[in-house]
Amino acid sequence: VDLTLEQGDGFKIVQQLAGRQVRGAIVVFSAFVTDVIRRHCRALGADAVFHKTQSAELARYVEGLGAGAA
Repeated sequence: VDLTLEQGDGFKIVQQLAGRQVRGAIVVFSAFVTDVIRRHCRALGADAVFHKTQSAELARYVEGLGAGAA
């Protein structure tokens, strides 16, 4: 989920996804991640939060999901 959307914002999407009974990992990938934003996303139900400069870390996280490690 990106936090900047054409309509609305990604925070609402994260919260809605977290409220579903059956779901996959909720990952925020945005250029607007700060420590405060990271904590807020996690409080809303995000499993992981990455700044767009952390693409290598995101790739490792996704690979870990595929391997069942996350």
